[in-house]
Amino acid sequence: AKQLRFTIPTVFILVSVILLLAFQNLRSVLLPVLTIVVALLWTLGAMAALDVSLNLVSSIVPPVVITLGLAYTMHLLAEYFTVRKRVDQGPLRVAAMLEKVTLPLLLTGMTTAAGFIALALNPLQAVKEFALLSALGVGFTLLLTLTLLPALLNVCDKGQLSDPPGGAFFRGAAEILSDFSLRNRVVILWCGGGLAVLGVLGAMNIKVGTEYISGFQPEHPVRHDYEKINARLGGANPFTIVLEGYVDDTFVEPQVLREMQKLQGWLLQQPEIGFTQSMVDHLLLINRSFNDGDPAYFVIPETRAEAKQLLVFGGGEALNGLVDKRFSTAQIQVRSLVEDSAAIGALIARIERRLEDMPRRLDASVTGSTVLVTRTVDDIASGQFLSIGVACVVVYFMLAALFTSWRIGLMAMWPNVLPVLVYFGVLGLLGISLNPTTSLIACIVLGVAVDDTIHFLVRFNSEARTLGNERRAVATALRSILRPVTFTTIALCSGFLVLCFSELRNQVQFGALAAFTLAVAWLTDVTFTPALGSGVRIVTLWDVLRLDLGDDPQKSIPLLNGLSGRQARTFALLSRLQTFTAGTRVISEGAEARDIYVIVDGVLQAWVERDGERRDLSTMGRGAVMGEVGYFNQKRTANVDALSPARVLRFNADDLERMRLRYPRIAATIYRNLNLIQAERIANTMRMVT
Repeated sequence: AKQLRFTIPTVFILVSVILLLAFQNLRSVLLPVLTIVVALLWTLGAMAALDVSLNLVSSIVPPVVITLGLAYTMHLLAEYFTVRKRVDQGPLRVAAMLEKVTLPLLLTGMTTAAGFIALALNPLQAVKEFALLSALGVGFTLLLTLTLLPALLNVCDKGQLSDPPGGAFFRGAAEILSDFSLRNRVVILWCGGGLAVLGVLGAMNIKVGTEYISGFQPEHPVRHDYEKINARLGGANPFTIVLEGYVDDTFVEPQVLREMQKLQGWLLQQPEIGFTQSMVDHLLLINRSFNDGDPAYFVIPETRAEAKQLLVFGGGEALNGLVDKRFSTAQIQVRSLVEDSAAIGALIARIERRLEDMPRRLDASVTGSTVLVTRTVDDIASGQFLSIGVACVVVYFMLAALFTSWRIGLMAMWPNVLPVLVYFGVLGLLGISLNPTTSLIACIVLGVAVDDTIHFLVRFNSEARTLGNERRAVATALRSILRPVTFTTIALCSGFLVLCFSELRNQVQFGALAAFTLAVAWLTDVTFTPALGSGVRIVTLWDVLRLDLGDDPQKSIPLLNGLSGRQARTFALLSRLQTFTAGTRVISEGAEARDIYVIVDGVLQAWVERDGERRDLSTMGRGAVMGEVGYFNQKRTANVDALSPARVLRFNADDLERMRLRYPRIAATIYRNLNLIQAERIANTMRMVT
């Protein structure tokens, strides 16, 4: 509670400062902050309604919601100011902004939520609650960013908001980064692969464990009192070794009692153990007391009858909890001097190996709250990799669906998996344990880092389609997203770094490691992602859904025959869809021929000029293929003019090769149809000649 009273106001102050630096006007600070406050209140309300208590893990939820809220609102504000330059009317401005940002924001919200939801597979209840609350917080924040904030902008922006500063700086930085990424593409990709390998090697040294008391500062009262108790009572972390004989009077047998005594002696030799107690200790005291304190009788009796008689008449309440009334089950109480769950886990494993040497008539096991907590923490390792695996699979399917390609989905995953591998490598190399808080970071970073990748690739896709040049599209896309991505990364890192002021070391580790990994993710997205995506033509599901090729293009356009509607649109998007007004010259006779055209809409006329006279060759409509003869001859053989407004698909050998690599089935169908069209044209020509 004390930590939250510090972190929440501090994070909000940081958010406000970053917004002020980014946009330099008060309304651009107040409106996003109001949106984030409402999202946080809804999240805390859900926490109360679900009866989730504040603990070491759930107390991280508010800073996460605030910083993610800033990331979403900043992307929306950045696009709003871009649209504001060319659209005057408020409602139209908001509509144009939402058209640009809705898809990437929805996708980023879904991937972030997927990262959190994957944590629900963790065996720790606190982590499951964190996953649920964080996913709810993301949902609330996304909903309000796409509804409340645009409404507030529409009401409050009356021409008084100034454009954000620093545009020239970020444009220059984008040019430098894009040039660097493209010139050093191979080196960057190899460096990324090398970092991934180093991360895997470092991750092999990760230890699983947590230090609850050592997490406090040395001067903290909790730690001070704990260390006093630990020193004076021979350990403050109790656990129990249960011995079961199953037969009555097992634990009055002198041989069994001597085995227990040997086990206790072995336990006290372990450096982690400061105290043990069992019924044997009481039996020795009783035997000596019944013999006038003679030290010679501080031994286990020679017969079972004597041992039982001493225990029955001299034990009393002191034996309660150490042996049952039938003397068939006993236990040894142990207190450990260490509280590190990894050290306790190693001690328990050593004890269990020693228990295998006990007589076969005894069944021995280690139990107690300390043991249960240690084993639960050990479950983090298996739960962690399961959570990461599920998160990766879910995010991959989302990316594959978004980019309509399994291969491009896999490519888009690499820039986001790389920071996670670096994070695990750092844990192993620095000897930082994987504990309930540090186990949250990988899924969080995976869900958050993919946001920037999606923003870049969606923008890159749009620019590549407009410019027709992937390398130029990299620079343009970086110019568009570098500013918001950089500021959101600064905001996220700053929000998590606030936790470094906590009194709890695990919170400090969480904040520092999360900020470091997000910084690595930013560096990856502005260098590795452009290098990886610069040679790829991308198609998004959004493009496929909204592309209009008319009714049943696969039936009305022979080149697309045999494709599904989605496949036909995918081919169109990997080609170039061009629009011509009536009277426009589409193809000029004698010009260099590199492209083939397919008419989608409109009427076009093919003609040649011979002996000073125009000779019309054919009038073509929807589905007709043009330019294939000139394409193979490398020179155009006729003129083609648009008789009406027309749309045509234009593609060349590079487009077909990209199609063959990405969508071999679509490419095979296109090649087949192109051959059929050429064969039919040759047959018609032969009939005309003969």
